[in-house]
Amino acid sequence: MNNSVLTIIRESEKQSHIATYTNEKLYQSDSWLKKPIKTVDFLEIAIEKLLENAKEHKVEMSIRGVAKAIEDFVIPKENYDFILAVSALEHVESEEIFARKLVEIAEGKCYE
Repeated sequence: MNNSVLTIIRESEKQSHIATYTNEKLYQSDSWLKKPIKTVDFLEIAIEKLLENAKEHKVEMSIRGVAKAIEDFVIPKENYDFILAVSALEHVESEEIFARKLVEIAEGKCYE
């Protein structure tokens, strides 16, 4: 995928997500903000909303938000019990990065 197409896709999704994060309330709708999540997101507002919701629902000690593009977030080996990539992998810059990220996900789990 060329960079100009990727830029257009990312900008469109960014605007859509900004609207969702701004207007939706946790547990108040059928959006994917229905439940608290641990997250890596390239939008600062996503992380701000995550931490705001965590505090509101008294789970802030269990939640960590990271504002980074998925290709810049390194998944350490054997570090996670469960890894879920939603609306993330399809936006990486190249097939090479996509393949590398899949390997990181596979190696990032703590058990077979």
